[in-house]
Amino acid sequence: MFQIIGIGYVLHTQYINIIIISWGLLQIIRLKKSFTDAFILIVLQSKLDYLSKININFDYQILKGKERV
Repeated sequence: MFQIIGIGYVLHTQYINIIIISWGLLQIIRLKKSFTDAFILIVLQSKLDYLSKININFDYQILKGKERV
């Protein structure tokens, strides 16, 4: 299993970075926003409670995809 520890959104590049720990390794997944709204929502849907417990701040509106292509 893996544990999401952070989500970063870079305004000028249209990418979302998901930082995860998988089997003790720190990994960063860079996803292009226009192709990954559904994927990100699926991944995060089960993690929202966990993220709020560790006070990770992220803009849920961005994850829902304000900018559609």
